[in-house]
Amino acid sequence: MRLRLFKPLRGWRQIGGEVGIIVVGVLIAIGAEQVVNIYNQRSELRELRTAVDNEIAYGLGTYNARLDQDACLEARLTELSQWLQGWRNGKPKSIGGTISAPRSGPPRSSVWSSRDPAVIAYMPLQQKLAYGSIYD
Repeated sequence: MRLRLFKPLRGWRQIGGEVGIIVVGVLIAIGAEQVVNIYNQRSELRELRTAVDNEIAYGLGTYNARLDQDACLEARLTELSQWLQGWRNGKPKSIGGTISAPRSGPPRSSVWSSRDPAVIAYMPLQQKLAYGSIYD
C-alpha cells in the first residue's frame, strides 16, 4: 500500500498564501478587540472617577456647611447649657426655638463602596490609595 500526500489543486504556494491571509485577518481581529476593550476600560474608569469625585465634592460641601454653622452651634449650645442650668437651679428660663440636631445632608459613600473590582483594577495605585484614604 502506497501513501500519497495530499496535493492541492492550485499548489502549495497558493494554500500558504491563503492560510497567511487568514492568520493576518485573525491577528487584526484580535488586535481590534484589544483596542476596543482598552477603550471600554478607560471609559468605565473615567465614569467611576467622575462619580467618586462628585461624591467627594458632596462630602466636602456638607463638611463646609457644617463648619459654617459652627459659630451658631456654639451660641446655641451655650444657650441650651444656660437653660439646663436654670432648670437644675429651679429657675427655668425660656428657650428660643426647638431643640434639634444641626442641619446637614446625609453622608454618601455608595459609589466607592459599590465599585466594580474589574474597573478599579485599571486605576493607578496612587489614585486608589488617595481615594481609599478619603473614605477610610
